[in-house]
This record gives sequence, structure tokens and C-alpha cells, in this order.
Amino acid sequence: AAFKFCKMYSDNKELLLLADSMKREVNEFKPHVPLIMTLCNKGMRDRHWDQMADIVGSSIRPGEKTSLNDLMERNLNSHLP
Repeated sequence: AAFKFCKMYSDNKELLLLADSMKREVNEFKPHVPLIMTLCNKGMRDRHWDQMADIVGSSIRPGEKTSLNDLMERNLNSHLP
């Protein structure tokens, strides 16, 4: 949709800047989608969290105060296949 908006609003500078900004943010976020899908998988069991902790070297089991930003800052994407 962001690419479509850039084309639609090419004649309106303010809307084009907004659409371009949105497109950049979406592109920057895309690499994190596989991590989010993995961490939010309802099939995750304790053994999976333990295996992931062994791979990354520390527990990544989310708690009540864990945010997506916290997990993204730990560079977990580098551990995905």
C-alpha cells in the first residue's frame, strides 16, 4: 500500500513525503517479521524457549514487561535460519 500511495500522491508534496516516510518505515520493519512470527507462534513450548536460549546464550522467554523493541534490540534476527 505504501508504494501505491507514493504513486497516487506524486503531485502533492506533503502527502508524498508522508507516503515515502511510511514506505521507508515498512521496509525497515520487514526484516523483523520472521522473528515476530517465530516468537508469537502458539506452538512454542518450554522446550522451544530453552532451545532458543541455548542458541542465543540467554533467556528470551517474554515476560509481562517484555516489548517487541526489547527483543529487536537483542539482534535475535541473526540467529534465524
